[in-house]
Amino acid sequence: MKYLIGAGGTGGHIIPALAVAQELCCRGHEVCFVGNKGSMEEALVTNRSYRFLSINVQKLYRGFTIKHLKFPFLLLKSIVECIIYIKSEKPVCVFVTGGFVSGPLAIAAKIQRKPLFIQDGNSYPGLTTRISARYSHKIFIASEDAVSYLPANKCILTGNPILIKNMNERKDIDWNQSTLSKDTIKVLVLGGSQGSVIINKTFEQCINELRQMDIEIIWQAGKPYYFSHKEKYSQQTGIVMFDFTERIAGYYAMADVAITRAGALTIAELSEFRIPSVLIPLPTSAENHQFKNALAHVHKGGGILLPQSELTPESLLKALRRIVSELSEFKARMEAIPHNEATAKICNVMENDLQNLGSSNVR
Repeated sequence: MKYLIGAGGTGGHIIPALAVAQELCCRGHEVCFVGNKGSMEEALVTNRSYRFLSINVQKLYRGFTIKHLKFPFLLLKSIVECIIYIKSEKPVCVFVTGGFVSGPLAIAAKIQRKPLFIQDGNSYPGLTTRISARYSHKIFIASEDAVSYLPANKCILTGNPILIKNMNERKDIDWNQSTLSKDTIKVLVLGGSQGSVIINKTFEQCINELRQMDIEIIWQAGKPYYFSHKEKYSQQTGIVMFDFTERIAGYYAMADVAITRAGALTIAELSEFRIPSVLIPLPTSAENHQFKNALAHVHKGGGILLPQSELTPESLLKALRRIVSELSEFKARMEAIPHNEATAKICNVMENDLQNLGSSNVR
């Protein structure tokens, strides 16, 4: 069967879609992606040799901007393009992962009467998901809190699909190929694919004290901060600094504690690797959904919530010291979090439902 997948905007929407695509292909199905031209999703999708069909849609900005004048025209044009794609590709269904990029494809699926499956990993689902949910077939969620905002009879709690698995335990790492030591505590700093300036600046003021505590550092700083600071830290022992990498699994395997935003995908990956974290939600995230993500994760024992409004070098060090001093307790609580089986669960439901609905020409 052929699945048409809509995803884009951020890694939090793209990576779960890629994980599902990979599983579907392993099961003998065909996938094709729809996303913005010249975007992150186009690069990530084509790098993996999937077919990519382009549209041009923009997000709906919260503040007033002249760009709002273009929004309805771009949206309408993208919907028409998605209708054409559905007619030409003849997919058995449409699968989207939330975010503004998937909106036109979800609307086109409704118009073309194709079964629509939605995946949204946030505790508070995004606007596109909340609107599309009313005409969806099934909605895959990662938090029970999301049910309050969606049709409960359509929701299935699966978790958030991830591409990486906790396959490389720390004992299997080739430390001879690393500049880091085997027996030290390591803190992993993540600020999203572009990095976080405020997290980077605050963390930088903690480095000397952390090194005095013999804590080593793995720092994903984002391109702007990395290129302006790499000379300063490239020769320092116990510090690995980079802009962004798709091969984050190796660093997850090394890390003991993380400092991070609270995107749903990042939390899912940290959970899989059992890494407790200091969660600093992005306060400008839509409907403050990162705060809700962080709160749900903290309730599971996954770390400490540190609002950005309270972020200082002192508060960050205090949170880190607490996790390091109680590391075994935090990891024990995280062991109670089930391992991630979201991708298989989602594919199982879609396959079974589509078979029950009849054929690849479902109406």
